[in-house]
Amino acid sequence: VERDEILGYHLDQAHRYRAELDPGDPGLTELGARGAEHLAAAGRGALDRGDYDAGRTLLQRAAALLPEGDERRLALAPDLCDALWEAGDTAGAASVLTAAQQSTDAALRAMVAILETMPELVVTGGSTSTERTQKRNLARAVLETAGHDEGLSLYWWIVGHEAWFRCRAEETASASARALVHAE
Repeated sequence: VERDEILGYHLDQAHRYRAELDPGDPGLTELGARGAEHLAAAGRGALDRGDYDAGRTLLQRAAALLPEGDERRLALAPDLCDALWEAGDTAGAASVLTAAQQSTDAALRAMVAILETMPELVVTGGSTSTERTQKRNLARAVLETAGHDEGLSLYWWIVGHEAWFRCRAEETASASARALVHAE
């Protein structure tokens, strides 16, 4: 993680300085992409060890190095949403998910659809339990077809999360067990 964070930091700085000196430099895109790759890896590593503040900061810096609408930027959405949500920034998480809906990657769009059904993001009464379940099940079908274990783990985690909010411990345990199978 430290190696990625250090490399990402220096590539980010090089990108900033180069952009100040010559905003039209054709090498800026590649430099930004390299920096974003390292910062994103460091951000995911921080999330894996439970450091959501560092993860959020690193993932936001990675996203800032990539152009709006870039698929690599949109692919950061699930992790960045998680970090923003943990920080209590539900508006920021919702904004990231809204942008990621434009992805051409069906699995990413399915993960975004699942994340949009998180109980914390729909507290305002935006959808019913039945509507959330239908939306999640449509997304699950896409992920199962793609064999996308990360997305299926997310699906079961969210199902368990909603069951927990409804005081259904048995359903929560069952969904969590299924999430772990896909996570492994």
